[in-house]
Amino acid sequence: MISLLLLDHHLARVNSLCKRNVGKVLPDALYLHSSLFRSGDTRSLLMPEFLEKLDKVLDIQATKSDIVIKLFRRSPKITILKYPGFLTNPHPTLSKAITCNLASGANKVTDYSTRINPPILHRTEQMIDPDSLEALKRSALTEEEEGYGLYKNTRVIGTVKGWESAQASCGVRITGYKITEVDFNL
Repeated sequence: MISLLLLDHHLARVNSLCKRNVGKVLPDALYLHSSLFRSGDTRSLLMPEFLEKLDKVLDIQATKSDIVIKLFRRSPKITILKYPGFLTNPHPTLSKAITCNLASGANKVTDYSTRINPPILHRTEQMIDPDSLEALKRSALTEEEEGYGLYKNTRVIGTVKGWESAQASCGVRITGYKITEVDFNL
């Protein structure tokens, strides 16, 4: 367990990363792909006690390229999210989540791999190195998706079925990085 003083310091550092536009910033959390997290700039802003716990959890994971780290901004928790195919699929589905409460030391594991409608990721370019070719490619796809209106109702598109429904409503099908206009009424 980490002391309350260190936890407050940890939360301040996470919020400092958010101000630097590192990763995907949401009101309650910061999402970083493991490759971005392991960069020196990002690591230097996080506490050694936190890094030690996180490194232990990451070492347990078989494929680090499939890992997204969710840092909570208002509570002393982190979640390790496993998205198989993250580096090859711009919209990977969540297979497993491990939430670590830094205050209590408790861990919670949730398996999504057998669910028929698991969560899906969007705007993944925000979670990786913004200067990489992959980020540029993903950013172009996101811009094209926005042009088709796929992000108009973000509450719906967070699952596989919701994403498929949004595509049908907008008359498109997305396969990898390619968007194809489709008439679903045929």
